[in-house]
Amino acid sequence: MSRVDAVLLDLDGTVLDSHDLIVASYLHTCAVHELEADVELFRRGIGRPLEEILAGLATEVDPAHLAQTYRAHSDLHHDTSVRLFPGMRAVLDGLRARGKKVAIVTSKTKSFAARGLEVVGLEVDLLVGPRDAAHPKPAPDPVLFALEQLGVAPERALMVGDAPSDLLAGRAAQVRTVAVRWTGLPHAELEACGPDHWIDVPGDLEALVDDPTDIAVVDDANRFVRWTDRADVHGHHLPHRSVHVLLFTPEGALVVQRRHPDKLTWPSHWDVSVAGHVERSDYPAGPDERLDEVYAAVAARELEEELGVRAPLRLLGAFGPEPGVHYEQLHLFHAVHAGPFRIQPEEVAEVRAVPPEALEALEPKTHALRHWWRWWTSHGGYR
Repeated sequence: MSRVDAVLLDLDGTVLDSHDLIVASYLHTCAVHELEADVELFRRGIGRPLEEILAGLATEVDPAHLAQTYRAHSDLHHDTSVRLFPGMRAVLDGLRARGKKVAIVTSKTKSFAARGLEVVGLEVDLLVGPRDAAHPKPAPDPVLFALEQLGVAPERALMVGDAPSDLLAGRAAQVRTVAVRWTGLPHAELEACGPDHWIDVPGDLEALVDDPTDIAVVDDANRFVRWTDRADVHGHHLPHRSVHVLLFTPEGALVVQRRHPDKLTWPSHWDVSVAGHVERSDYPAGPDERLDEVYAAVAARELEEELGVRAPLRLLGAFGPEPGVHYEQLHLFHAVHAGPFRIQPEEVAEVRAVPPEALEALEPKTHALRHWWRWWTSHGGYR
């Protein structure tokens, strides 16, 4: 894959969580005009221009008049009803800080779209509305217009969206497409559009932009198969290499970290002390060479990055994939440190040293913490 210089995103359902407002405005419109509401049919049309969706109500009422009713309701409730999806601000601000162009390509009226961005306080490099191009999504015109304005070639861009119209527009513009899994739309409808990538959380987008093929897919014997991206390995449960560290205090308490509340996976849950992927840049002599050395170096790096400490590491074991728990060729390490600990605030909300007798009662916790603590106790680590 080529380097990514620009990220184009749909607005509603991708960047902004406005689902409740959209549905409420639709139901209000149907009630005012005494029309039968079909929420699922309406939701499947999201991503196309409003008048086009409302024309599908098969009524004698002019779609423009229906749209006027819809927008009046949306305007009244808009500012208190829209919010950014968790983690989105940090991702997009981070991309722009690193020189990547970020554009919104929406079928929403441009003034309403700009208002939504203003309400949540999000800055982007370009906002493209339905009237900026000859034809709206799913035609490629808005995407091509955005690329022209940004001065970016199609092969250097990503189109990110939650609806078929987003993916079809990107594909027609010869831009790589990214489908998001936090949409309420059935995934089968997005799958039919053949997206190049799937992402589960906004943070997965960073991996595609940073180094789109930096993770090694491996086989059951932990031998290299091919390179891919993080979104692919997590979205399709592909075996890959990672490390976990169980860090204890000298008194025997396990240091656990609470995930940031903005995380879409396991938000605010207690997790293992440290976890991390083995990346392409971690291999000094090829993806199947000196693996014990590679795993140990990654564990030491992650310990310092996530908790701000250095400590001798002891390998507890190497483990293959365990469906339902993890899909990794994983090395588990043990370390001891008294602290203090320095956390990554964008990733970790809190660190706590928990006495062994209190671990089972600690909630909520991730499957990983539950699994590896029980493994530790069953192997004589705590009695």
